[in-house]
This record gives sequence, structure tokens and C-alpha cells, in this order.
Amino acid sequence: MVTPLRDELLSALSEHAHVDALCARVSAVLASAIAQRRPDFLAESVVSATTQQTLPPLHQAEAETPFGNVLGILDAGARTPTDWLLLSALLARHYAATLTTAGVLSPAFGTQIAELSWLAASTPCNACAFLDAWCEPAHRALLWEGLRATLLAPEVSRPSRGQALLGLCYSGSAEADAPLLALLTAANEPLLLPFFEARLAGESLRGEWVPAPLGPLATILLALSGWLFVRALGRLIAQYVLGLKRHATLTISPRGLELFQEFTFLGRKLRQQQRFIPFAQLVSLEREHRFRGVALHLGLLALTLGTFLGTGLLIDGLRVAGGSPRLITMGGLAIVAGIALDLVLSHLPVFQRGRVRVVVRAARTKPWILDSLKPAEADRALLQLKACCSVRS
Repeated sequence: MVTPLRDELLSALSEHAHVDALCARVSAVLASAIAQRRPDFLAESVVSATTQQTLPPLHQAEAETPFGNVLGILDAGARTPTDWLLLSALLARHYAATLTTAGVLSPAFGTQIAELSWLAASTPCNACAFLDAWCEPAHRALLWEGLRATLLAPEVSRPSRGQALLGLCYSGSAEADAPLLALLTAANEPLLLPFFEARLAGESLRGEWVPAPLGPLATILLALSGWLFVRALGRLIAQYVLGLKRHATLTISPRGLELFQEFTFLGRKLRQQQRFIPFAQLVSLEREHRFRGVALHLGLLALTLGTFLGTGLLIDGLRVAGGSPRLITMGGLAIVAGIALDLVLSHLPVFQRGRVRVVVRAARTKPWILDSLKPAEADRALLQLKACCSVRS
């Protein structure tokens, strides 16, 4: 979850003409506070006097932002949560520019993260919430590796680690989900998992609802009667000729799964359905590849035909007086071809690409299937569910 204020703050600072000067000024003041271990450094206006000789130059007009004047905040002290967020974002931008260089972690990475952790534990200034936002996208994986190694080190105090992790829970990038959950689990901080869950709450999966597949017996009976073909043909006509759409949305909330379906016919809303599944009734949430069984069935068909034809040719070749090398060879080749096709089709990657589907299984109800999803979206939904279940386990 990304708060609107956080988004607006990052956008405003990114477009600020003097953002580098603002970051340098804030960093210089906070570096003095860290060096002196003064948690009250912004509670008193005299802090500017203690670092006056080392502060980078900055004019009053250049320090103006939509969220307050940075010089005014540094001189009079941060008084509101918005003031602290502004200072945190500027400090994070300064640190993010030096944490990774040329694709490797800075030698001072551990020291810098330790400084930010102490600051987060001692004051409301938590720059960890903005680190990944200012970090280059190509370096984010490296950043999270360094954060894991630094924050799990025994020399980092638990209050500092906890506040740093709390700030990281408000990271805005989607790439942060997996490493952040792993970091919270490894740090043994179960009380922070609800904050991670809240960060993900409200995001939804949007796709197309498809009915649950029939059982084996029903499929065989419908296939023998010809109704299976008529049923499939009717659906194709309804979808591509009459414009029948079955839009669906799946939302993972802190209470459970919210399922919504909307049917449109010839551009008009036909009906809507809404359903809620509490976590207590949820059996599984699985991601499946579309047509995942096609390659397997084609391979089995090739193996069966190859074995059947090859065995028949072999028997016919052996029955001929003196044997028939031609029939025996053809029979052997047919068997080998069937086995080879089965192996190739079973590992064919073409059926593992493209869109995927999410299958929701709840107690005493039919499976609910959401189709036409991107793999990354489905993986994120599974991660959300894992986080929500971790809170309750």
C-alpha cells in the first residue's frame, strides 16, 4: 500500500529545481545529530547554530516546497508528521545516491544503514520508507540484499532493526514484496507483519471469470452424447459474436477474499455477483498455466499411437516367413517416435508462457477461477495471501 501523501511528496521533490541542495542541507544537519547521538536535534532551534559552519548554502526561497519550507523546519524544528516525512524523503534521496555504486554496494553501506536505523529508532525521521523509491530500479535487488545482511547482523539493536523494518514496510515498489516478507520472517518480527499486510491490502486482480471444469465422469458422458461440443460452440458464439463478457475482480483484504463478477451482453450489464470468502474457509489459492494439460495429453496420445502402431508392425513383420526387416524397422521407428514425441511435448515451454489463471478453492463450494492474468500479477496475489496468513498463523 502506498499512501497518497507519499506519492505526492516524491513527485514534488523529483520535480523540485533545488532538490540536491535540499538533500545536502538536510543530510548535513542530520549527520551532525547522528554523530552527537542527539535524538532531540530537531526539537530545538539551536541545532542550526551547532552545525552552522558545515551547512551547505541554501536560500530561503530555494527551500520552499508544497509541504513546507525546509529551512524553516530545520530552524524551528519538525512539528507535524508531514514535516518528518519531508525530512525523511530528502535524507533517503541523499543516502540512496551513495548506497550503491557501479552495481555494487558501497563500502560504507552497513554504517549508513546503521545510522538510518538509529535515527528511525530515536526520532520520527524514518528514511528507510523512501530508500527503494530513490534507488535505481536496476539496483533495488542489490539494495535489498544489503539491507537483509545489515539489519540481521547481531550488532544492530532490536529497536533500531524494528523501526527500520517498519519504515521498509511502506516501500512503494512491487519488487520489495518478496524480499521484505523474507526479511520480516528472518528477523522474527511477527508484530510487523500486519503493517506489511496493510501495505498490500486493497490491491486487486482483474481478469475474466471462467466456470469450473467438469468432473471426469461428467466430461465423458457429455462427450459421448455430443453435448460437450454443442456447449463449447455456444460459448464461442456468445463470446465472439454476441459480445458476452465475464469480467471479474479478486481483492485480498485483511478479512479474506472479496470476489466480484460482472456479466455484460451486447455492451449492457446483464448481472453482477459479489462474494466474500473468510480466510477460515479458504482451502487454497493456486496459480495455473492456461492449457497446462494440453501438452501432457498430446504426449500421451503420441505415445499410445506410436506404441499401438509400432507393436502391430513388429508383430506383422515377425509373422512373415523369414521375417520382414522393413516392417520390423518401421515398427521400431514408430515406437521410438511415440516415446520421443511424448518427451518433447511434456517439456514444451510454449504451454507455460503467456497468461495464467488463479483458482480459488473454498470449503463446500465450487472452485472460482479468474483467467487471463499476467504471471507477475498472480504471483503478487499469492504473496499477499501468504502475508495475510502469516499474520494469523
